[in-house]
Amino acid sequence: VLGLGIGWLAPEFAAFDIPFKSAKERFAAFAEALAIIPGVWGPERFSYEGEHYRVAELRIQPPPVQQPRPPVMIGGSGEHVTLRFVAKYADACNVSNTVSIDGKVGDGGGATLVKQRLDALRRHCDDLDRPYDEVLRTHFTIKLAIARTEADLAEKVERQAARPSTSPGTRRTLPSAFVTGTPDQVVAHYQAIADTGIQYFIAQVESTDHETLELLATEVMPRVDGR
Repeated sequence: VLGLGIGWLAPEFAAFDIPFKSAKERFAAFAEALAIIPGVWGPERFSYEGEHYRVAELRIQPPPVQQPRPPVMIGGSGEHVTLRFVAKYADACNVSNTVSIDGKVGDGGGATLVKQRLDALRRHCDDLDRPYDEVLRTHFTIKLAIARTEADLAEKVERQAARPSTSPGTRRTLPSAFVTGTPDQVVAHYQAIADTGIQYFIAQVESTDHETLELLATEVMPRVDGR
């Protein structure tokens, strides 16, 4: 799977000396990239000339093993533009239930917001005469932490929240942006989202948090009824 997006974190652009342009400009460049990538994966040499990118007689060698091409996943939850790009170009979406507030990321309404975003995706698919079920629907959790007791969870959350943010300038704070809970609480959280039509979950877990991985595998995943 090739996961793509327009980018949103200015320091990441600065690290690669890439100008951080407006969302409108980033979407325009993204549309061109989504035209070029499948083209250069194809059996013939591909040319393209756009406002942002140009390629001439290009073909990727060796070609992808997956034919006719690898699936493309677009990450993001914007209901007006991003999800329309999903409906037009992608094989899968990757939405979340978080919103940006004053430069931070906060809980945006759980399953209610996920359903709202999938409803928007369905409308875009209808507008483009594309079957909604052709799009694989996935969900992203910024960070997941599970513990058996509330006391253990509070200690874990405090410890992990004290570590430096991997998103400088946006301080993603627990628990507003993260999913934290006992196994029963996390099952309830993910079941509600699965009931909206989400088919797969992607979650970031602290690399040393083996307890969360174990509880996720043994006490959460077997109890979430997917579609």
